[in-house]
Amino acid sequence: MAPAFFGALANTYDRLAAFNIENLFVRKREPGPRRTVFVNENLPAGYHDAKGRVKPEHVYCTNQVLTSKYTIITFIPRNLLEQFRRVANIFFLAIAILQFFNKFSTISPGLVILPLLIVLGITALKDGYEDVKRHQSDRRVNHTPVRTLAGGSWANLNAMARKSRTFVRGIIPTRLRNKAKKGELVSAGPTPASDAGAGQPEVEHTDVEYDDAHEEIDMGPGLHLFGHHSDHSRPHWRKAIWEDVRVGDFVKIKDHEQLPADILICATSEDENVAFVETKNLDGETNLKSRHACAQLTHLRTAADCANVRHRFRVEADRPNVNMYKLSATLRLDSKDAAEKERKEAHPIDMQMMLLRGTVLRNTAWVIGIVIYTGQDTRIVMNSGGTPSKWSKVERQMNPQVFINLIILAIMAVVCAIVDSVLEHYYYPRDAYWLYNDNQSDDNPSINGLVTWAFALVTFQNIVPISLYISIEVVRTCQAAFIYFDTNIYHKKTGQPTLARSWNLSDDLGQIEYIFSDKTGTLTQNSMIFRQCSIAGKVYSGDPDVEDEATPKIREKTSTISSQSQDVVLPSDLSSSSSTAASPSPPTATHKPLPTATADPLTMPPPRGSNRFVSASLNNDLRAAAHAADPVRARALNGFFSVLALCHTVLTGTDPETGAMEYKAQSPDEAALVQAAADVGYVFRGREVDVLSLQTPFSEDDGEGTRIERYRLLNILEFTSARKRMSVVVRKLDEDDGRQMAHAAEEFFPEANLLSEEAVNHSYYAPPRPSTSSRTDYALRRINTGLSSIVGSNNGERPGGFVLVIDGSALEHALADHEHKSLLLKLATQCEGVVCCRVSPLQKALIVRLVKEGLGVMTLAIGDGANDVSMIQSADVGVGISGEEGLQAVNSSDYAIAQFRFLKRLLLVHGHWSYARNGNMILNFFYKNIVCIGVLWWFQIYCGWSSNYVFEYTFLLFWNSFWTIAPVIAIGIFDRIVDAHVLMDLPELYRYGREGRWFGLKWFTVYMFDALYQSAIIFFLILYAYFSPSSRTDGWQVTLNEFSTTMVFSAVIAANLFNGLNTNVWTGWVFFAVSIGIVLVLLYTAIYAAISPGWFVTPMYGYNHFLWPSAYFWLCMPLTICLALAPRYFAKAWKFGFAPDDIDIVRYIGKTDPKRDLAKDAYISASSPARPFARHSSSRRTSRTSFASERPPRPSFDPRNGSRTDMSTGMRSVHRGFDFSTEEGGVAMQRIQTNLSERRESNWNLDDTTQQNTNRNRRRGTLRHVLSVRRGFLRKKPSASDG
Repeated sequence: MAPAFFGALANTYDRLAAFNIENLFVRKREPGPRRTVFVNENLPAGYHDAKGRVKPEHVYCTNQVLTSKYTIITFIPRNLLEQFRRVANIFFLAIAILQFFNKFSTISPGLVILPLLIVLGITALKDGYEDVKRHQSDRRVNHTPVRTLAGGSWANLNAMARKSRTFVRGIIPTRLRNKAKKGELVSAGPTPASDAGAGQPEVEHTDVEYDDAHEEIDMGPGLHLFGHHSDHSRPHWRKAIWEDVRVGDFVKIKDHEQLPADILICATSEDENVAFVETKNLDGETNLKSRHACAQLTHLRTAADCANVRHRFRVEADRPNVNMYKLSATLRLDSKDAAEKERKEAHPIDMQMMLLRGTVLRNTAWVIGIVIYTGQDTRIVMNSGGTPSKWSKVERQMNPQVFINLIILAIMAVVCAIVDSVLEHYYYPRDAYWLYNDNQSDDNPSINGLVTWAFALVTFQNIVPISLYISIEVVRTCQAAFIYFDTNIYHKKTGQPTLARSWNLSDDLGQIEYIFSDKTGTLTQNSMIFRQCSIAGKVYSGDPDVEDEATPKIREKTSTISSQSQDVVLPSDLSSSSSTAASPSPPTATHKPLPTATADPLTMPPPRGSNRFVSASLNNDLRAAAHAADPVRARALNGFFSVLALCHTVLTGTDPETGAMEYKAQSPDEAALVQAAADVGYVFRGREVDVLSLQTPFSEDDGEGTRIERYRLLNILEFTSARKRMSVVVRKLDEDDGRQMAHAAEEFFPEANLLSEEAVNHSYYAPPRPSTSSRTDYALRRINTGLSSIVGSNNGERPGGFVLVIDGSALEHALADHEHKSLLLKLATQCEGVVCCRVSPLQKALIVRLVKEGLGVMTLAIGDGANDVSMIQSADVGVGISGEEGLQAVNSSDYAIAQFRFLKRLLLVHGHWSYARNGNMILNFFYKNIVCIGVLWWFQIYCGWSSNYVFEYTFLLFWNSFWTIAPVIAIGIFDRIVDAHVLMDLPELYRYGREGRWFGLKWFTVYMFDALYQSAIIFFLILYAYFSPSSRTDGWQVTLNEFSTTMVFSAVIAANLFNGLNTNVWTGWVFFAVSIGIVLVLLYTAIYAAISPGWFVTPMYGYNHFLWPSAYFWLCMPLTICLALAPRYFAKAWKFGFAPDDIDIVRYIGKTDPKRDLAKDAYISASSPARPFARHSSSRRTSRTSFASERPPRPSFDPRNGSRTDMSTGMRSVHRGFDFSTEEGGVAMQRIQTNLSERRESNWNLDDTTQQNTNRNRRRGTLRHVLSVRRGFLRKKPSASDG
């Protein structure tokens, strides 16, 4: 019966703990309806109901997107429900309500409920502040400007839902929100100032744009922000904001602008009606994608064309879904056959004709499109989740502990009630004087048991400390400030500190077991730098970080030589002569330097990257080649850099800030190679359809004053997994092309050196770069994406594990059902890492949830784009990087960092510190309250179990407010398990947090028993000391407050010193915190006992005459305090001296040898002798190594190796997860390269080393085999005289 009861109780608690607050306030929204978008025609009659309103199934959601949690209406109820997930808050509310009844009242009911209101209020203010920031971020996005069609006879009759009211809309009046000046236009980002090629000039400082450059523009006073004057009757483009965009609107997007919704392309500025978009916010890929307009709508190139009622059509589309690569839609136009006017021509629409929200228009002057999906129905939003209410793991673990304390409290109350009722029934018939008149209906031995039960709840309520929650909020706020002001994770270049957006997750940073990282822009940083090259056997190295000021000498030298040879133009000449020919107008006070409308890409200043490739030896060889000093090298140099400048898919554009040329590359490495060629004088000048323009130092004057070579692009051979390269076939114009067929053979003979053959000196075939995923894996030195090997060509000769590589299409099947999910999870956990390529945002989130829920582990997700939002929100901790992909990830994250490398310190230092601090603080908080409650409990034995107080009530009232609050706060703010540099040097120490060593039910139980023991020592020793003989010199018996005040002092001092004993680092603030409570209780007692009844009556008046002169008072305190603290003191001393863990060892080394390099000395090196602190086990290691060296290489697949052996130490374990020491240049990577792992040895010697492993089990997984100390290191060393 009992097991069944407790099982049901556990199931009930699990269901309550799994209750999701979001389900009450955020209804799971079904995808929008299948839609028919009507353009320039009325809605069918069947779309309206009897009252003339559009039916709900034909109403589309607004384009407003909110990531905030609260509204003005839901803030109070939702926040209160979130806070009352804490069991303690429910308990305190019940106790406060109970004391509103006079029979159970101790002090004013208002004062009783005040602490709870303060806790709820502070937490609500913190949550509200965080959400206001989210609302401000949402507002910035939703109020981004966009051009929509207006004027003429245009009317959009498609029905839209109403926008939501948010904090800002509900609180701030409209007149205060619209502070923008009339006619002022808020820019959405860097946009070109003119569209000369398209013939569509932008009208500055107005909210109206016309397609005709000669149209009269009304600049009257009627202009205002995001509105249009009533006189603008002609079709035009009106400035609107994103949240006002409607399904069926025509929008005009310009270069560098983001798409506000999912739109169908009607026309573009390009001749082929092609548009290029950057989709890294969707899929993380940096390469530009090409999209094309719907062929039947390419005539809609102006506002007048779009508003023309004769151009009517409708678009039928499926319901919104999460698939970003597939679209089922149809365009229906009026039939061209006059006899079949009613019949609609159907034309298919696919995803290649769509521009999705979140993408950025690139290298296209403008695009006109029709809005199909808005807001919550767009692909990127459907792949994102709602803003979750995250709850830290420590708080989740705290709830069962609070629940245990509540059970203990209930048991204590029941015991008091039963015993009190039994005693009253026993003594009442015997005429006990204290039970006089106890025969009333509300006052008798039977009912008094229930009253005593309620009083016991009030008396022992401090067993659940309400001030703990205030303390946690204060500590976490300070920890967020420490993160913010940490200069080691402050990015000086952008002036951005690390920001904690969610203050309640700091301790979760110290418990992360799995990290999910976006690759592009996050792990790879989207940055490639050209370092060096080898041409015809000669290596040319450059300094890509050279600054402009560092190059005048090279410029001067090359310019001088170039003036002597007029047929060679070196890089310095290009920058000087070109800039003179087409220099932008000088900046003024109101205008930025902008390219002119007649800027020619052939004469523009060449692009100048942030990292330039400058090589003096290369410049010398180029000059020598110009004089034909070495024709072979001249051919090699010309061929090499011509390949770099031609074999790519780069497009050219104009920098709107400087007017210089800029490259628009599909990938950062492609841009780096083309930029490197431009730095040495091979400037790619752009492409016109299939003609490439190249300027080289050896180019001849073409008669028009330019040195340009032109090449016809014959074919592009795309990158494939089989070829592992991308190639182009080109032909130099104005030359014989009879020999170009030789290039076809190159596909079958890839090793042929085409650049060295005279017959093909103007046609090039080149293999640029492998894919980004392959580059990432190669940089990690872990895997090779080739089909022949899963860990590299030298598998078996170097340490390493298995890595799973899976793409989005495979994940669709792997995540389809529970069976496949289990198989994927089982396979993934056998690998050292998992690389997911080309996955959708939703798939990223599903992978995170699969690991998080399937393994029950702590997860962290980090990304920098909108495609990472779902993943960030699904993980326990989400980290956003404010990089090149916007602020979408940052706005949805819990922590915002500037660079990926900052994550190491954020986790290893701040995470570990916060978890250790908070765990230690909470345990000590529970402890100090149990000490107080324990003393009250032992007193029940001597007060008839009546739930009376042994302390004067104000001492109990101020217990958590003044006497004992400071030391635990000091632990949470100032304590450090070890110094920051140690945690950075030894990432292995992070496992203490990952394994939950600093907080848990085991430590909670230990602290509770320690507190119970100390309370017994304090109560009984002082009680018997005072009552054995009388402590008074006049022979009178002592009173309650006389000896109980001594108990107060002993309990306060013991609790504060115990907290100090559990503090690892004693700073000045810790000394102050430990002593302030003791000083305060001394001063309070002296003053409180001196207040005469003339001021107000106190139960302590006059005790100064009995308390301070008493010898018992001064002798009981040191005796009880020493006995109370002795068990913990001796336990800590024994552990540090005879069973130290890694933390103890590194702390001791830091004390005795602070200059020791732990990053090197903590690990075994076969080439160096054991360190002084190492145990004498080198012979064992040597024998194992020499034995293993005779073994043959292990097979390429050994199931015993799957993620169970630490590659750096050779120790087998079940610990998995990312190790920051494996980063490039990290200590683990250095050890990996030395091939010192004992993985193979441990596998080949499983039978031979069974006994050794048994002896070493106690130390497995630690650093004690190296950084350990002798058992007798505390013993006194013999002096020289002793010998």
